[in-house]
Amino acid sequence: MRKFLVLGFLIAAVSPVFGLDTSELDKKQIEFATTASQKAGLEKATLVETDHYRFVGHLSKEKANALAKNLTKHATIAAKLVRFKDDDKPWEGKLTIFAFPERNQFTAFVRNQEERRAESEEKSSFALKGEIPYLAVSLSNLKPAELEPKLMESISEAILNRKVGGVAQFPEWFREGFEKLVVLKSVPANYATFKTQTKAKFGPRGVWYTAGLRHISGETMANEKSELKDLPLLKVSFVDYLLNGLPDTKVEVALGNFRVSEENPMPNIAGLSALIEVKEGEDWKKKLEYDWKTWAVTGKEAKEPKKDSKKP
Repeated sequence: MRKFLVLGFLIAAVSPVFGLDTSELDKKQIEFATTASQKAGLEKATLVETDHYRFVGHLSKEKANALAKNLTKHATIAAKLVRFKDDDKPWEGKLTIFAFPERNQFTAFVRNQEERRAESEEKSSFALKGEIPYLAVSLSNLKPAELEPKLMESISEAILNRKVGGVAQFPEWFREGFEKLVVLKSVPANYATFKTQTKAKFGPRGVWYTAGLRHISGETMANEKSELKDLPLLKVSFVDYLLNGLPDTKVEVALGNFRVSEENPMPNIAGLSALIEVKEGEDWKKKLEYDWKTWAVTGKEAKEPKKDSKKP
């Protein structure tokens, strides 16, 4: 059941007379949507309710319903990639999405709800844990066609953080690669094309060599700049390997590497060395790149090269 409410009349509208779901969780979430939007200075806001979302702002019912359909598909793929199970959802109830037309409304929301100051370049904020999950987005300087991609990007990042738990710090290459991977997976034909392109790059006649991780982490040399034109594809390919080419236990290790802790205050690519076993003196990056390349080309786990029985 979908509802369209004017937030100024929200308290009256949730009564049984209007035929709306009055479960305790719904009541809490709707009350939060009302109060938070008013405190942020969002006037004459409407609430469009769909099966999985509550949109708060000035979006039309038709626009919100179209967004909900695409966001649901996107979020489902993102959650599956990071191993959320069917009975372990990224958020409780419905996700409230605040679309603030003005930046000062967004910054006021962040200040009121998160008790912090929004960063100058920050355009979205989220919290999926607990009974009142939300995603807030600033529409300031955002073209109409950019709203859906921005919401998808933010939901992807929110799901990543929710899976890792605690405070997560994902590097740019992982966030970018993950978001593009989710978009590719939403259209099977596009994902298949991507896999073909990757295989060609990593195959016998391909141009990629064992410097993939250096390119991704920005550790390239001056004479390696020609490889950077393939950097976006390289990022997606590596994230694809981490999430689709590894067993569940190692996926948990890979994602857990980006959880901030006293032992790991600044997560980075070096933490992925825990994914593999290397012999003394062996370069873990080369070993990980070999495993990644093998999977990208064959779709199979890399095996240790067989020793020549004729040699001692």
